[in-house]
Amino acid sequence: MRPISGQVLTSLLLVACLCLHTVNAFGLSTLNALTSRIFSSSNSEVAAVDPAVRASFEEFEVLKSEGLLTKSDIALLDKYSYRSGCFGLAVSRCDKHVLNEKAQQRAAVSMAICEIQSASDNIVPAECASFASEHVHEGVSHNECLNALARTDRYWTSYSGYHREITQLCDAYRRSHITELSLDMLQFAMRQQEAALKHANASNAAWREEQLNLMANLSAAQLQALANTQASAQASTAVVQQRAEDEIARAVAIHEHRLADAAQSVIAQVVARLSGLPDELLSEVAVRLGPEVLSPLFARTEVLGDRLGELDGQLTTTTEVRARVSFLAMRLTRCSDRPVNLSRHWRSRISPCHARRTQNISPSRSWPPT
Repeated sequence: MRPISGQVLTSLLLVACLCLHTVNAFGLSTLNALTSRIFSSSNSEVAAVDPAVRASFEEFEVLKSEGLLTKSDIALLDKYSYRSGCFGLAVSRCDKHVLNEKAQQRAAVSMAICEIQSASDNIVPAECASFASEHVHEGVSHNECLNALARTDRYWTSYSGYHREITQLCDAYRRSHITELSLDMLQFAMRQQEAALKHANASNAAWREEQLNLMANLSAAQLQALANTQASAQASTAVVQQRAEDEIARAVAIHEHRLADAAQSVIAQVVARLSGLPDELLSEVAVRLGPEVLSPLFARTEVLGDRLGELDGQLTTTTEVRARVSFLAMRLTRCSDRPVNLSRHWRSRISPCHARRTQNISPSRSWPPT
C-alpha cells in the first residue's frame, strides 16, 4: 500500500483542526446532524440484525433527539461509524489507541475472512465463522481460526499479507474516516451558516417591511391630523372673520346713528335760526347763501331723512325737520328775487309759493299756507 505523503497529511490535519473548531462553534447540533447521517446510511443493517446493537442504536437516537450527547455518546458514535462493509468492520476492530499484536492478528484474520468471502467459492472455515459475522465478541478467541487458515496456503498467504500491513491499513482507514467525518462536519457547518444567513435575511426583510408599514401608517395619520388641523383653522378663521364683520357693522351702525343725530341737531338749529329772521334778511340770506349753502343743506336733509328711515323706520323727528325746512325754503323762495337751487322734491313742496307769486299774492300773508 502506498504511504501517504506529507502534503496530504498536512491537508488532513488542517481539515481536522477546522472541523474541531466547527464542532466547538456549533456544538451538539453538528454532532446530532452527523450522527443522523451515519446511522441512517451505514448502520441501519447492523441495527436490524443484532438486538444489542439495535438497543444501543435506539438509545443513541433518544439521546440525539433530546440533544444530550456526552463523551460516552461520542465513543458510541466512534464505535459504530467504522462499520460500513466487511473491510470497514475489519478495520474497526483495530485497537484505536495501541495496536498490539493480538489486536493486529484479530484485524488481519477479519480482513482475510473478508477476502475469502469475496472469492467465488465463498468457503469460510468453520473455526472462522464467528469472524465472518458482522459482530465479533471480544471474548472469542482467534487462535482456532488462525490455525484453520494455516492449513490452506491461499488463506494463510492472504492472512500474512494483511498482518504485514495491518498497521498501515488501520492508520490509513482511520485517517480516511476522519477526513470523511471532517468533510461532513464542514459541509454541515456551511449548510448551517447558509441557513442562518437566510433566516437572518428573512428576518431583516420582515423587520424592514414592518418598519415601512409603520412609517406609512404614521405618515397617513400625520397627514390626516394635518388636514383636520387645517380644516379647524379655516373654520376658526371664518368664525373670527364673521365676528369681526358683525362688530364692524354694529360699530358703523352706531356711528351712523350718532352722525345722523348730530347732523339733524345742527340742521334743526340752522333752520330754527333762519326761521326767526325777518323777510328782508331772509331775502338777503337767500341771495348770498342759497346756491352755496341752502341748496346742499336741503339736499342733505332729504338724504339724511331717507337714511334714517332705512336705519330704524322712525321718521317722526325727520318729518318735523323736513316740515320746518320746507317752510323755510318757501319763505326764502318767496322773499328772494331768484329761486334757490332746490331738488325736485323741495320744488314740488314749494310750488304753491311760485304760483302765488305769479298771481301777485301779497307777501304779508301768513306762512306756511294752509
